[in-house]
Amino acid sequence: MTHHTPAELLTDQPKSPHMAHKVWLIVSLFSAIIVVLLGLGYFQSETLNGVRAFVHGEGLWSKAQKDATYHLERFARSQDLSDYDSFQQALNVNLGDKSARLALAENPPDITRARMGFLAGDNHPDDIDSMIEFFTRFQSFYYMKTAIGIWEKGDNKIQELQILADQLHHCVINSKHTCVKQKLEKLKVMNFELNTIGRDFSLVLSASARWIKSTLLTTSIIIISLLALIIFIITRNIIFDLTATQQKLANSEKRFLSLYQSNVIGIMEWHINGQILAANQAFLDTVGYSNNDVKQGFLNWKKITPDAFNMVDEKAIKELHEKGSCTPFEKQMIHKNGHHIHVYIGATLLTGDTERGICFVVDQSLQKSNETQLRLSATVFDASSDGIIITDQYKHIVAVNGSYCKKIGTSQEQLIGSTPQLLVSQYMPDGFYEDVSKSLQEQDHWQGDLIDSTTQGETIPVHVSINTVKDRQYKVSHYVFNITDISERKAIENQLFELAHHDYLTGLANRSLYEDRLNQALLRGQRNQSHCALLFFDLDKFKPINDQYGHEVGDQVLQAVAARLNEQVRSHDTVARLGGDEFIIVLEDLNDSDHAAQLAEKIIKALSKPYLINDLSLSIGCSVGISISPQDGNDSITLTRNADHAMYDAKAVGTNRYSFYSPFSLHTRN
Repeated sequence: MTHHTPAELLTDQPKSPHMAHKVWLIVSLFSAIIVVLLGLGYFQSETLNGVRAFVHGEGLWSKAQKDATYHLERFARSQDLSDYDSFQQALNVNLGDKSARLALAENPPDITRARMGFLAGDNHPDDIDSMIEFFTRFQSFYYMKTAIGIWEKGDNKIQELQILADQLHHCVINSKHTCVKQKLEKLKVMNFELNTIGRDFSLVLSASARWIKSTLLTTSIIIISLLALIIFIITRNIIFDLTATQQKLANSEKRFLSLYQSNVIGIMEWHINGQILAANQAFLDTVGYSNNDVKQGFLNWKKITPDAFNMVDEKAIKELHEKGSCTPFEKQMIHKNGHHIHVYIGATLLTGDTERGICFVVDQSLQKSNETQLRLSATVFDASSDGIIITDQYKHIVAVNGSYCKKIGTSQEQLIGSTPQLLVSQYMPDGFYEDVSKSLQEQDHWQGDLIDSTTQGETIPVHVSINTVKDRQYKVSHYVFNITDISERKAIENQLFELAHHDYLTGLANRSLYEDRLNQALLRGQRNQSHCALLFFDLDKFKPINDQYGHEVGDQVLQAVAARLNEQVRSHDTVARLGGDEFIIVLEDLNDSDHAAQLAEKIIKALSKPYLINDLSLSIGCSVGISISPQDGNDSITLTRNADHAMYDAKAVGTNRYSFYSPFSLHTRN
């Protein structure tokens, strides 16, 4: 089908001057009506947007008023000053709207103060201009004038609420219980009046919106009818052509813009066999491949790794199998075009999986290029965004760039002649100085992650690269430190660690993290000759809830159980979810078994309280098994198994019971 422009359609019409006159007349009338309709549409849109903004603002006003009333009533009952502070904070929304109304009522209106008032009223910044324009344009209009009167009435009631709050505060502080009761009764009445005022305000604005919409709709219908009549009288022959042209023009205007999402760091999901299962665009851009290459299985991390780095990858994989994650390291990858890319990589296994994991990849090509250029051009020293320090052979600073000085909050003059604080930090790992010296002597280079600190005591994670500079006799004359702030990267590493070591539903430690914490606790117990206890929990009556109300309700119960368990333990104890409805607590520094028994009783009592989920009151119980090191085992497997046996002993007695492990129990013998 041939597509024509509007000009071509008009050109195809008969050449009669009379027809041309009709066409131009229709076009002129149509254009005029379109302008009017657009004007009416814009006016209607802006007007209704103003009404919408005020209705939304009223919702915020009412919510703030209700929150303020709630916190004030709660303060009267709890005598907690934080509730009174919450009351005052909630009331700031109502006071902000009042300030805006008074500013707009001035002659001329104080737009700046009105804007600040609406912002304080928690209104969206994009709505404020519409609200100000609507108020100033229609404040004399019947509906708006009525609404402003209701608004003013509401502000007066808010002022009365403030006075009542001051009186109630005095009564509470002075423990005048009769006075508090009287003020609460008055607060209840005032809350009802304020709710009525908010509802009346919304009703008036809604009536205003309906009237505006009806009036503008009637006007639009009349104009459209006149247009249709005029066009029909002039000619029926060309109306279909004009309609078709209009449709084509409308269709030609239907275009969409897509946003290109840029990622800061490359991320991929990998398999132990080398296959890359998924990757974001940042990673694909780094290695030069496309998403289709991933979908078709062409992208393999082993194949794009140079042979020289196979040992590095094997070491990382071994560490992954031992710890679930590996220490980030540097390597190279082969770009699709064939050149090598310097990257910085860290990986972690997916929870419960030994073959798949998530890996972050940072392209270090630019950093490596900067390090090379540093030895060739002095301009890089001043232009680099990384910190650069140059020391003599005794590691006394002879030059430092402005970027590093700015980062730690000091001047070049204060650093010249001193030793880089990186090398004397309290955060240095064991064997650090020996490793650095050996690497510089053998390879003329060292790099690694360290903790730097500012003059204000704030710590900054940094990646440090140290290179030696030799004189003509091949003796070390200087050292060059390249210091990169890796705060963002460390934050991502921490997020990946959290994903790999915490239960996705409850946020508690998962089995992997639990076993690590338990092994550490056992080692500390052996060194300090202290005891460690395991409390193994299994929920009773949970399965019927899950079956009757569904997994969503069951999941919410498990989340509530996790929260209650966290409330009962100390900050250095570990609460973990092993799966399903099984939980376990690692209790360190145990003085005697009574402490474990007391904690078990507290938790049984806490978990037995009803759970309010989706208007349902649900009750469960639990059975607790307790094992204590070293008498019940010196390793995580034995202790966990014995705590499990003890739990079944408790369950055999009845719900909400606990039992210490005994090698002579029936369950253990079985």
